[in-house]
Amino acid sequence: MFNLTYKNIIKIGYAICLVAGFLLHFAYDFFNNNLIIGLFTPVNESVAEHLKLIFLPFTLFTIFFYFYSKKKIANIFLIAFIGNILGMLATIISFYMGIQILGMNNTIFNIGTYILGMTVAFITFYLGIYNDNFQDATKDSNELGICALLLLTTLFIVNTVLPVKLPINKDPVSNTYGVFKVK
Repeated sequence: MFNLTYKNIIKIGYAICLVAGFLLHFAYDFFNNNLIIGLFTPVNESVAEHLKLIFLPFTLFTIFFYFYSKKKIANIFLIAFIGNILGMLATIISFYMGIQILGMNNTIFNIGTYILGMTVAFITFYLGIYNDNFQDATKDSNELGICALLLLTTLFIVNTVLPVKLPINKDPVSNTYGVFKVK
């Protein structure tokens, strides 16, 4: 019989999140450019929009894990926030380093940066769950973590609808920004 320990659930969750993120890449087009879908999935090929591929599956996994663990992990949402941030930073840094230093920007490389980001998010999650010092130092921090994740969700939504004109938000295919394709 398969033993569903926390470690095994994290491994299974990692695999499911990788696949889910890959599928989410195509969700906006699949659902005929539905605005609601676009708030949570990439609406263009910008780097910022692709960070949603880490954020949504990883956050949903965290919510599942919270209930699976019978709410025993006091700081799971703070760990998820930190994991999200580090995973997204790993994606951004590796993407721009690949372009600037290695001159790489192809599909295989882009998928690799996504996998790296998701891996960093899950390693952070794993280490946070199993680190007693972190657990003790951040007791009762679920409220802070939930607020941080809600803030991050809000920022994704606002940036999709009213994007800041920065290179990270620019769709390299259409040279536009956001869901409304602002020039």
